[in-house]
Amino acid sequence: MARNGDWGDTVIRPERRATVQACLEEPTTAAPPPPTCIATVFLNAFAVPSGSGTVLVQGTFEGGASGVEMVDNGWSFYYVALEVEAGSTHDYVFAIGRGDPGAADPVSRPPLGSVCDFNPDDEGAAYGFTAPSTCGGRLDLPAYRWGGGCGTTHTPEG
Repeated sequence: MARNGDWGDTVIRPERRATVQACLEEPTTAAPPPPTCIATVFLNAFAVPSGSGTVLVQGTFEGGASGVEMVDNGWSFYYVALEVEAGSTHDYVFAIGRGDPGAADPVSRPPLGSVCDFNPDDEGAAYGFTAPSTCGGRLDLPAYRWGGGCGTTHTPEG
């Protein structure tokens, strides 16, 4: 029997060995994931000729480098809900993906340095947003018009 912390040749019964081992190991709990927001991006694409290609939003959010396909509501009004980390900052442009990797896709963006250029001091013109730091709901962004710079229109909900 152990005395004063000296366990010597103490034998632990097999049915207790797993419990003792679990107590000796450090807990390996992963940090909880950061809170997220749903940011809904809208585009009024009436100026885009029918059959031009897939309407995409490209930006700094997950999957945005190659473009996230937007959904047409049937009247050339496109939208997509993006899950982003609360407090994160993102910029984006709209593109028409034609499926030809060798060709440049047509892009709709704000005028460089304009009021709707999210970062007017950088070299690239893009729309953008900062998600609220405490989020859990939906963040609806302005509905820009294809080729319309800073021009916006109402969303399908109003």
